[in-house]
Amino acid sequence: MGVKREPVNINIQTILALIPIVDFWAAYRIEKFRFWCILFVGLFIFGFVIGTILPEPYSTIISILIGLPISAYLMRTWSKEWNTKILSDEHIDKTSNPSLEILKERYAKGEISKEEFDKMKDGLKD
Repeated sequence: MGVKREPVNINIQTILALIPIVDFWAAYRIEKFRFWCILFVGLFIFGFVIGTILPEPYSTIISILIGLPISAYLMRTWSKEWNTKILSDEHIDKTSNPSLEILKERYAKGEISKEEFDKMKDGLKD
């Protein structure tokens, strides 16, 4: 089962990016799960390094103040790109060849046979 290829609400995606565990699902919805995992590991390493330099309450605060805006910004940017991609794909699909879509519908309904479908499809390509 793959990702639903539908536009996402950018504001909701941004909020989901700030909630632990749910942020991975938000990244999966826009096919950025791998990048999100890399970001997660990078922020974890950053937090660890800051933790060795600064005492405890300050290292956590700095990690959060740097990590959350980066996460929100990337999720927002990636969600906008996703919506642009999905909407342009839908536009291309709808304007590609309405005759072929009608032919596919007729075949799916059983109005024409496989041989007739292939013959008509080849006729549309010419």
